[in-house]
Amino acid sequence: MALEFLLHPRSVAVVGAGRTPGGVGRSVFDALLAAGFEGEVWPVNAAASEVAGRRAYADIASLPGIPELVVVAVPAVAVPEVVEQAGSAGVRTAIVLSAGFKESGPEGGVLERTIAASARVHGMRLLGPNCLGLIVPSAHLDASFAGMAIPAGSVGVVSQSGALGTAILDWARGRGGLSGFVSLGNRADLNESDLLEAFGGLPSTKVLAGYLESVADGPRFVSTARALTRRLPIVLLKSGGSEAGARAVSSHTGSLAGSDAAYEAAFHAGGVIRARDAQQLFGIAEAFAQQPVPAGRGLAILTNAGGPGVMATDACEREGVELASLDPATVDALRGVLPAAASVYNPVDVLGDAGPERYSDALRILGADPGVHAVLVVLTPQAQTHPAETAERIIDSARSTGVTTLACFMGEDAVEPARRTLAAAGVPAYRYPDAAIDAIAAMHRYLTLRERPDIAVAVVDADSALVDSLLKQARTAGRTFVLEEQAAEIARAYGIATPGAVLARTRSEALDAARAFGGPVALKVAGPDILHKSDIGGIALNLTGDAAVSRAWDDVLDRAHRRMPDAQVWGAVIQEMVPPGIEVIVGMQRDPTFGPLMMFGLGGVYVEVLQDVSFRLAPLDRHEALAMIADTRSNALLRGARGSKPADVEAIADVLVRVSALVTDYPEILELDINPLVVGPEGTGALAADVRIGIGG
Repeated sequence: MALEFLLHPRSVAVVGAGRTPGGVGRSVFDALLAAGFEGEVWPVNAAASEVAGRRAYADIASLPGIPELVVVAVPAVAVPEVVEQAGSAGVRTAIVLSAGFKESGPEGGVLERTIAASARVHGMRLLGPNCLGLIVPSAHLDASFAGMAIPAGSVGVVSQSGALGTAILDWARGRGGLSGFVSLGNRADLNESDLLEAFGGLPSTKVLAGYLESVADGPRFVSTARALTRRLPIVLLKSGGSEAGARAVSSHTGSLAGSDAAYEAAFHAGGVIRARDAQQLFGIAEAFAQQPVPAGRGLAILTNAGGPGVMATDACEREGVELASLDPATVDALRGVLPAAASVYNPVDVLGDAGPERYSDALRILGADPGVHAVLVVLTPQAQTHPAETAERIIDSARSTGVTTLACFMGEDAVEPARRTLAAAGVPAYRYPDAAIDAIAAMHRYLTLRERPDIAVAVVDADSALVDSLLKQARTAGRTFVLEEQAAEIARAYGIATPGAVLARTRSEALDAARAFGGPVALKVAGPDILHKSDIGGIALNLTGDAAVSRAWDDVLDRAHRRMPDAQVWGAVIQEMVPPGIEVIVGMQRDPTFGPLMMFGLGGVYVEVLQDVSFRLAPLDRHEALAMIADTRSNALLRGARGSKPADVEAIADVLVRVSALVTDYPEILELDINPLVVGPEGTGALAADVRIGIGG
């Protein structure tokens, strides 16, 4: 394991361990001793001869051996010297707890770059700075100043927030412990991908969980997560979901593809389950840590109260959780052990007077049904309810049947001891049905993500020489966009069909072009400053004959000059009219963290009004392209709603794959919109009526 010296060091030096308890360095030193660390622990303090009864050393060079891990807790200005000493001595890993680096301003940023460069020169891996530290309970390693003793468990936690990290640690103390915990701090060297990979390699880890505010290396994060989620789930809480920090963009895709959309797409690509809040993060992580992933998607709900059973059923419908259809033999068996008034269909209601035995009988029967892959047991405290004994019966059932089992004991004082009993025995116990269903839904989502095939990147035949030439022309002219007619040429070079079009700089050229096409044409104002033509009345459609084209030329250019007086107008594009069809949008915005972010949705003027869009990271294959289409509400329209003919969904998927290939091949393409892509009936194809491409250097 690449970070073996960080997770399982045989010796640790704490630089800044003070004589007086309470300081950060001394707290780490005390935590190491309290955790029962079995290797050498050396305090380094130039102003002390001993710390906590142990000999102290003036500096790293004075130590009796080379520590495999150095924990640094000194003022920021002194950290560069300590890191340099450690690297020069051959130390393999260091944790810098000290604050006062890039989070504090430019001077701190200089210090941070200095320690990162020093560590890199010496081949030393560095965690932090400005972090809470690291805990690996199975190694009896507590190199943190959290001040909490954490038992060994099966959840590996990575957090970019020390404060939220302490909340996670507090939760873990009563919920089975952790396989590892790390506070990443400023990530001058080691980042979230490094530690997810490291904790995922620990034999005790069943689930990885964490809190992220950003990702240091987007492509690596996605590839790391995808490799890990083949064998264990990752559940992450990502903050910063608002679009307040999104950079200004000019395309439809860019205006919708904020940073949160990119993270959603990245999590999907990596197979990561995203938690909405801290409570959901804890609840989902606990389910994965304590129960097996269901073998299938059939859920049975067992309850002693109708209302909570309905609540759980509503939550299932909301979250897409499938209620199991009980086998007739199961229904007959339930009738044999339950009162006549009980409901023997899913959800199964054992009635309010149910005691432990009735719960036990029902669980035994449900556990034998081949269509039941998970059971949620709901209990409300009623006069004849025995929560503690019922909890024991649930535990016995979970162990004997092997069926994924979760509990929801609603209430507080009357059921809290039973909830603790369940949790201690490995059965997650929730206060409300919604939280339990969230956990089941996450398990089902993980099944889907784990079974999903790898992207089979399609090989697209393309005229690369033409695309190279057109992009070079735009860059040579100093433009940040490709001319409309040249954007259409680029699309055609990648096999995307477009209507015929000509840039007319004069009325005479416009008339000649319209005559050459022979049928109805569209006239669109052309110019580098006019990005959304329809917004200024810059488009005229279905023009037939010289008079109509000439009149449209006057009207469209006049509106453009009046509404955008400072815009440069080159003339108008004369384009063949596209046959009627459904208008959709295919777009791409290059995200600074994750790369090309593909978008699909209803097109025309509706894309920003309805915002019925879906996102994926490129590259796409046909399977992901079709899934992207299915994610939108307009998918029903495309598939043929209310008796209408289905649209050519396969043609849309083909365009998505081809655009994905184009933007993957050409990183200088920063944004791309095909709006609208006009889709004909099934089997007739699709035409890119308007293509816009923005480029960088």
